[in-house]
Amino acid sequence: MLDPQLLDLDTALGPFRRRLWLRRVVRDAASFAAVVAALELALAVAARAFPLEWHAPAAGFLLLAGVLGLLVDVVRVRPTMAETALALDQERQLGDRVSTALAIAARWPEFSLAPEVATDDDLEVASLLDEHAAQERIVRLQRRDALHAVRTADPRAFRPRLRRRAALVAVVATVLLLPALLLPNPQSDVIAERQQLRETADREAERLEETARELGEGRTAPDPRAEVSDELRRLARELRDRPEDLETQLARLGSLEDALRAQLDPANEQRAAALTSLARESSRLATGQDTNPNGDAAEAAEDLEELADRLDEMTEEEQRELGAQLAGLSSLARQGGPDAQGALRDATQALAEGDVDAARDALRRLGDSLGRGAEQVDVQRDLARAASELQDARRNLANAGQQGQGQGQGQGQGQGQGQGQGQGQG
Repeated sequence: MLDPQLLDLDTALGPFRRRLWLRRVVRDAASFAAVVAALELALAVAARAFPLEWHAPAAGFLLLAGVLGLLVDVVRVRPTMAETALALDQERQLGDRVSTALAIAARWPEFSLAPEVATDDDLEVASLLDEHAAQERIVRLQRRDALHAVRTADPRAFRPRLRRRAALVAVVATVLLLPALLLPNPQSDVIAERQQLRETADREAERLEETARELGEGRTAPDPRAEVSDELRRLARELRDRPEDLETQLARLGSLEDALRAQLDPANEQRAAALTSLARESSRLATGQDTNPNGDAAEAAEDLEELADRLDEMTEEEQRELGAQLAGLSSLARQGGPDAQGALRDATQALAEGDVDAARDALRRLGDSLGRGAEQVDVQRDLARAASELQDARRNLANAGQQGQGQGQGQGQGQGQGQGQGQGQG
């Protein structure tokens, strides 16, 4: 069993230990506050000089790091009993009495046990006979003296004290930080412009990808739409990866748009109308009825195929009449393209000459030319739509960039006018 005086000494040192701990925490808190405030000030100044989009997260991270660092320091600086005793001896000028009592207890554990001698008189008698007993009496007397010193010590010892330099740095940095945070930041407009540009670029990239999916669905080379689909996907990826490089992105969009428009046939819609009419009339001649009112090329090709198979069943007069009717479609075939025009001409000539085999082959070629012509019309329309999407994307991106520049210039002019008016009034 430990000596009751030693237990009482440990209990008496408890409040001083907590006050010493508080002093250390307050001392280090000032240092942490100074470091965090200085870093926050430097970050705020940098954010006013440069468009730092990560300013707010970085400021929060610094504050959180400071708090976590202080919590770790709170655990680290918790004083031991020996440190408390040494600090109390120095603080209250106790002549190392308390620290010596604890050091002796640690050095000679046998003196830390409860005394076997009942009274001090018995100890004094025993000390004359036993040197060890004398030493024990001295230790216990010193321990009693240390306990008395602790109990009579000023309980207000270890008042918290700030590090003046650290506290001054923290206060000055905080005072300077307030206007840096509260006053309007000119870089906010630049950041807003970049954010708007990124959002616009993301929207346009999504539209380009949708167009690319529609163009490339089920198509492979040498279909030009497959190649355009790959180019659109590449441009969409570039827009998402580097939206801030506006000039380069606009140049790439414009380059692809120009390349697509160079492939467009200005008479494509006129040709489409002619092919539709030619397909409708071809079906009417082949079936004798208006079975293809929409002018579908595939349906017309089937009707012409059936007509070619029936040529052997026609009389020469019926063949010549069919040739004359086909000749009436020559203007539509001419607008529909050279393939359709050539096939129709060959069919008309073969029927006039009574060459059934040549007429049959020409009618089939006419049906094939209608299908190819319709496919070419679709290709032209898809390329035109892709060019329009590129034009819209380029215009929207350019407008987003110009709006940001206009806002920045407007604010700059407003600030300049305000300063000029202030100077004039002064």
